[in-house]
Amino acid sequence: MTASKRRATTNATYAAPSPSVVAATEFLLAQPDARELRRRYLALITRTNSASGKTTTDYTAAERYLLTTAAKLRRTRP
Repeated sequence: MTASKRRATTNATYAAPSPSVVAATEFLLAQPDARELRRRYLALITRTNSASGKTTTDYTAAERYLLTTAAKLRRTRP
């Protein structure tokens, strides 16, 4: 396989999460109910296929869940 073919097959783009999402994730993973929080997060990730067969993954709702849940827990838990 040539280098140009390898690049064509791995043409995926990825945007790193914001620092606030990373901080919220780290906080939530330290919680006693981290397993349930992770399940909810994973359920909010959506994957769609375009007509060309390209798969798109949308993390918007899942990241919003992380941010709001972390904020709520920081207010209510010591």
